[in-house]
Amino acid sequence: MDREGFRKYLQGRNTPEESIQKYFQIVEKFEAFLKVSGRDGLNSSTSSGDVLAFSEHLIKERLNTYDN
Repeated sequence: MDREGFRKYLQGRNTPEESIQKYFQIVEKFEAFLKVSGRDGLNSSTSSGDVLAFSEHLIKERLNTYDN
C-alpha cells in the first residue's frame, strides 16, 4: 500500500485521522488475505473478485462491521 498517497487522498476528502488509521488496518488485512490466497499482494492485477472473496472471508469469520 502506498500509505502516503492513500493518506493524501483521504485527507483531501476531509477524512478524520481516526478513520484513516482504520482504513490502513483494513487494507493491510486485505493485503495479508491476498498473500495467504496465493496472490502477490495488492497490485494492478487485483480484481473485484478478490474484493468479493475478501468480503466473503470477513463474513464467514464474523469480522465484517460497518467500518470495513
